[in-house]
Amino acid sequence: YLKENPRLRRSFESPLGTMASNTDTAAFAALLNELRGPLTGVAATLSKSNAGAPGGKAFGEDDLHKLNFRELADRFEHLSQVLPDALRCVQEVKQMQQSVQERLDILEGRQQSEEAYLSSLQELQEAIMSQSGTLQDDIKERMAQLRQVLNDREAYLLNKVHEVEREKLSVVERQREQCLSVLENMRSASRRAHQALADEDPTTWLDQGK
Repeated sequence: YLKENPRLRRSFESPLGTMASNTDTAAFAALLNELRGPLTGVAATLSKSNAGAPGGKAFGEDDLHKLNFRELADRFEHLSQVLPDALRCVQEVKQMQQSVQERLDILEGRQQSEEAYLSSLQELQEAIMSQSGTLQDDIKERMAQLRQVLNDREAYLLNKVHEVEREKLSVVERQREQCLSVLENMRSASRRAHQALADEDPTTWLDQGK
């Protein structure tokens, strides 16, 4: 600020006695009035510094008006000693903020990547479930068709077996009836032979033999 205000810089560079003379009192008052804003900020900074020090107390704008040139110069000197640390702290804070922002950007980038990956996994899961459902329905349909074909084939084979069974049983039954008829004739002939042999009259036997 002193670099931007040559008049103030010349005042600080002039001897203390000259600044404190009656001739420059009005000029100094005008400068103080011009520096009211910056000095108020300085007072706030010094107030925080003094309040944090052991035994220190807050320094307000009213206290600033009570300072003479020597006290004001001391305050500026103290401020010049405090400002480097304050600026360094501010710079460190900015660097930390920048580092945190960079880490936050990386984290948000990874978060977006993970969210996109999760979304792709969700889509893949849904696709697998859909394909599985379609495949299950297709298997059920094909198995139903196969069961119908098997049922039809089973019915056809059973019916064919029954037909063959009936045909064979019919043939066997006819052969059985023929066998029974032959056997009955044999039994009848056997009975007649026994009767002829048992008859004492040879003539009867000869007649039967004829």
